[in-house]
Amino acid sequence: MSRAATSLIVSAILAAGFLAGCAILLPPAWAQSNHAAGHSEYRKWHNMRNFPCCDGQDCGELADADVREDGDHTEVRVEGQWCEVHPWMRLKTGNAPNWAANHACVLADGDNRTDHHPCARLMCFQPKPGI
Repeated sequence: MSRAATSLIVSAILAAGFLAGCAILLPPAWAQSNHAAGHSEYRKWHNMRNFPCCDGQDCGELADADVREDGDHTEVRVEGQWCEVHPWMRLKTGNAPNWAANHACVLADGDNRTDHHPCARLMCFQPKPGI
């Protein structure tokens, strides 16, 4: 094998390793989006346990593909995991900033959490009308 070919292969391997390392360091994509547009409403939200849903960054709209309903149960996809929406997660107070979308509040993961699973951090859910 020529020196140029060997150099090209080594460069490709190093580049692939660098990109894989960057992907590991990136936080997972949030399931919910558009928090800033609804923040004034989200900060008024409390779930049925009277727990505030919003700490300033963790609520947003959910795509229809991230919500599934079977008649008795609702699940939402959070960071790639399907999570059951328990009755206490429904809103007790507050209004949705956009009734054409589903909304959820998922607390950010952090070192101070004992359970880092996405479903353990799901605090509130507000379906769009009809769900």
